[in-house]
Parts: sequence; structure tokens; C-alpha cells
Amino acid sequence: HASEIPWQGGNALDAAGTAYTNLSHLRQQIKPTDRIHGIITNGGVKPNIIPSLSSLYYYVRSKNSAELETLKERVMNCFEAAALATGCTMEFEWLGNPYYNVDTNPILAEIYTRNMGTFGLVFPSREEQEKLVTGSTDMGNVSYVVPSIHGWYKIEAEGANHTAHFEVASATDQ
Repeated sequence: HASEIPWQGGNALDAAGTAYTNLSHLRQQIKPTDRIHGIITNGGVKPNIIPSLSSLYYYVRSKNSAELETLKERVMNCFEAAALATGCTMEFEWLGNPYYNVDTNPILAEIYTRNMGTFGLVFPSREEQEKLVTGSTDMGNVSYVVPSIHGWYKIEAEGANHTAHFEVASATDQ
């Protein structure tokens, strides 16, 4: 019971909160092409019971598979440090297959750029495009099997991609 003998065990919610904070601090020190997103999915059942189990769910993304492996190691260090600091144990599982970076086929990219130009769309140079920060997609995995591009273009919206404003703007003729 939390009010009687809290010193007799670790607090799994403290471990989760510490891991969350560690990862928030890590985000300040990662490359602009890296992403770490997470939530606490389980932090206990009642306020007066010290949680013996907590759960977190995270996405970890990077520009390519080599940089992803480096980032994953740093992320694991944050989790392990939280477990150590709170006297808890930790279990983890990397779910699913990683999303690879898109290996753009230059011939398809040139054809796409030329054809979209007939609609008045102008794209930055390939060198400029490679400097952009992008999200992850399973299209990267496909691009390692068959020649591919991940074509995109700008939609004028008040908000960024994956927002309600973007959703509304994407249904217009502009």
C-alpha cells in the first residue's frame, strides 16, 4: 500500500515518467532528420496503489537505417537509465518492420517533375529536396524492391500536414 510501505518496491509510473522525460531531453540533441514520438499507455490503476507495471509506446524514425540504429541505441539508453534510477526492471519490443528511407529513382523523378510541370508545378532541385525534413513511409521499403518515387506537392493550408486545416485544404480545387 502506497501510504504504508512505499520503500519496498519500485514505482513503475516513476520509471515511465523518467523515461518520457529522458526522451524529451534527448529530442533536443538529435538531428533534424530524426524523430522520437511517444506516449504513456499505462500508468497504474488507482492513485493510492504504487504501479508495478507501466507501458510506453514510441515511434523512432531517422533518415536511413544506419542512423536509425544509432538513434535506437540512444533511445534504449534513456529507457535503461530510467529503470536503473527508479529501481525497476524493463522489457521492450521493437514492433513491426522499420520504414527505410525512399531510394528515389532519378529517371522516374525526372518524368514526374516534367509531367507535373505541365500543370504549372515547379519543384526544387533534387539537391534542395534532399535537405528537406520528411516523415517516414513504407514507400521507402517498396523503393528497395522496385524503381520508385514518392511524389508530393504543396497544398496551401493554414496548418501543416496531418492537421484538420490540411485535411480541409486537400479537398479543395487549389
